Amino acid sequence: MSAFSQNEEDRSENIKYPLVIEDLRKSYPIESGEVQNVVEVESFELNQGSQLAIQGASGTGKSTFLNLIAGIVKPDIGVIRMGEIELSNLSEHARDRARAQLIGYVFQNFHLLQGCTALENVMVSMAINQNATRDRARELISNVGLSKKENFLPSQLSIGQQQRVGIARALANTPKLMLADEPTGNLDSENAKRSIDLLSSLCSSNHCTLLVVSHDEKIINRFEKSMHWQDINRAKGFDFEY
Repeated sequence: MSAFSQNEEDRSENIKYPLVIEDLRKSYPIESGEVQNVVEVESFELNQGSQLAIQGASGTGKSTFLNLIAGIVKPDIGVIRMGEIELSNLSEHARDRARAQLIGYVFQNFHLLQGCTALENVMVSMAINQNATRDRARELISNVGLSKKENFLPSQLSIGQQQRVGIARALANTPKLMLADEPTGNLDSENAKRSIDLLSSLCSSNHCTLLVVSHDEKIINRFEKSMHWQDINRAKGFDFEY
């Protein structure tokens, strides 16, 4: 299936969405005029509801890999499929719709809207969901332990609290797949453990697949299943991240 329509949105509750990647490639031009391969993934699969942590050094293509899955970056070649939907073959508009409906994303730098409260940040991400309500946003804020601070601006929250808002926002549309890019990179060790355990627990209770990438071995060790990025990505010999 190469399109993502309202029909898929309407019946997404009853569909399984395993993630399947085949022969994925992404390259970028470099200063020398040559082309540098950043991501070369021959085969990768993740069953729905499973949780996997990928460990790898900074600047080796991990973020690019997640952005390819999310449809933020388009691959040179290759297949990215969730269930029956081939994300890599969608138009930009259909890709955006699929991402909003099926995929949650937790960023290292949070990317919260600074002029919006914690509650409003969650509600903004629910704009595409016709069934979204303020009560649902409040429930999410409560689930991450911030019900008393729902009306606080990001600048009035601690770093750890901002990350929890980011987690609530990522879960707003009940995604089938959660991507987390160095989600604890800006947190101290104690808040890092709390945030990753919270993310794992909420994904589990929502039957949401979780894929985390991190350079931090302590975070990787909190997951039952983990892999090394160098065992997934065949692109070698670069020290930058796109």
